[in-house]
Amino acid sequence: MYDRFANELFDEIDEEFSADLFGEIDDEFDPVPPRSGTTLLTHFAFGGSGLTASHRTALARVADNIVRQMPASRSFNFCFFVDAEGHEDEVGDPARFGRLGTARALAAANHLAGLLRPRISRLPAASRREVRINVTNVGPTRPIRSNVTSAGRAMNRRVEIRFRGGPCGLEA
Repeated sequence: MYDRFANELFDEIDEEFSADLFGEIDDEFDPVPPRSGTTLLTHFAFGGSGLTASHRTALARVADNIVRQMPASRSFNFCFFVDAEGHEDEVGDPARFGRLGTARALAAANHLAGLLRPRISRLPAASRREVRINVTNVGPTRPIRSNVTSAGRAMNRRVEIRFRGGPCGLEA
């Protein structure tokens, strides 16, 4: 009798626990997909802001794309604007949210700036354009995956890179 009661209770608790972990949380999760044209640098180490080899490869592609578009812009008042937006997972002290995402975005922005300098200097002077890099942090407020799993958290530890061209006086 006791064994049957214990097993039924365990099954009931197990079903509720599973529903809480996998049903309700996932049902409530509404991902915010990155904007079109965004390059994602994901899977930063937990608590880290160091760039991986795949991050550096992706940033090299971004630098090449920017430089490739420079000769096509005929106006001397044409600039390229890069947004490096840092993101975090929801693990850790909320008072510290912001520091890590900013550090990640700065690491990506500094590396990209270092890649752009020699590429731009090889262009004819008439083709060179100014590149302005803006670093922001969103923290854990716009996850692209659920923070319930370690794989989801790894995707949320990211930097989003976007670039666009336009008149130099219109940064917004």
